[in-house]
Amino acid sequence: MSKKGKILLILIVVSLSLVIYLIVSSKPVIIKPDVNTAREKITGSDKSKVEQVDLQKLEDSYKEVVGAILADFERLIEEFKITSTTSPEQEFITATTTAKTKDQQELSEKVSILRNQLMEVKVPTKFKDLHLNLLLALNKMDSYFNGRNEEEGLAGLDLISEAKINYQWLND
Repeated sequence: MSKKGKILLILIVVSLSLVIYLIVSSKPVIIKPDVNTAREKITGSDKSKVEQVDLQKLEDSYKEVVGAILADFERLIEEFKITSTTSPEQEFITATTTAKTKDQQELSEKVSILRNQLMEVKVPTKFKDLHLNLLLALNKMDSYFNGRNEEEGLAGLDLISEAKINYQWLND
């Protein structure tokens, strides 16, 4: 074996010996977390950032904003309605079926704006189901205006009617 081979073999043996020694003699390092810091991270109870929420004020604000959005939606529907002697739902379908393509696009854009406004509202836990149903209804109405699927339009109107029955304050 050449001189370079011997030196290389010695270096490998010394390196392996050093690695084995370090593995055998090392102790596991345990870092104990600061209990207060961990609790603040989990609960988010940083005293400088805690925001108190008045639930009654939040509910009142939600009712006001959602009522206004729903009123805007109803005004929008009335704007494009054609008189008919059938039910309000059928009258709506008849009116929007005869609307021009430009009007359809305008309706779709306005419903999208209302849906986006509704998505920006802070929702109290008490009204989460209502909120999801209203978003779904506006989404169905938008789909109806874009795709002319009468079932979508009727389903959207049914969801809104159901919401008005379950939450009387929407009728005010």
